Amino acid sequence: MGWLREKYTRAYFLHEDEQGNRVPYGADGVEDWAKGRIYRRAQRLLDRLDFDGATVLDIGFGRGEAIRYALQHGASRVVGVDFAQAAVDIARETLREFSADRYELICADVLDYLNSTRGESAFRHVLMLDSIEHIPRREVEQMLPLLAQRIERGGALVVCTPFYEKDDDVLAAGGRSSTKDASDEIEETRGMHINRYTEKSLRQQVCRHGFVRWLRRIFLKPLPGLPVWFYRG
Repeated sequence: MGWLREKYTRAYFLHEDEQGNRVPYGADGVEDWAKGRIYRRAQRLLDRLDFDGATVLDIGFGRGEAIRYALQHGASRVVGVDFAQAAVDIARETLREFSADRYELICADVLDYLNSTRGESAFRHVLMLDSIEHIPRREVEQMLPLLAQRIERGGALVVCTPFYEKDDDVLAAGGRSSTKDASDEIEETRGMHINRYTEKSLRQQVCRHGFVRWLRRIFLKPLPGLPVWFYRG
């Protein structure tokens, strides 16, 4: 847990150093975030969900733009969990227009959070936008059954992640990656994408825990009595 936590700095999230100088690395979508938007590939997924009155969990929320999107689209409450204090500080700035009782930002490892809140109220949707590739595969395997318990029937698990040509559990391979990733070319981000899926391997891992795939990166917790074909997008 907490893999390479020290690399998740304010510079990483905002693409600039303490003096305001641009740095050649960082989390995608900062230009959209600065304009009050969310980056397009995430928006295409979130646009498919019904947030009206929903409770939402955002895992690895980064700058907080997905939390902002959910609140703007009617979510009643959003809980964000991220192990980087820099993310919490930036997300507070992002969400300053919203009432504090509509969201909660937690600086913690997601497994610790899920284990410590077993039995608490369910979420309609769980968002993992460009975060699962940062979580070691062995931890994802522990996390998914906990998420399956916490998502409402008919709710969605959104996993926005790049697909690779071959499945690559980098940590299990001793840190030696067999796939190419631009993040490995820069020291500040090398090793951050520790968990790399093909479309098939992601589907297999998620669906082992009772989810059904609706769209390429959206999985649903099925309602009782409905056939699998019902969920095909």
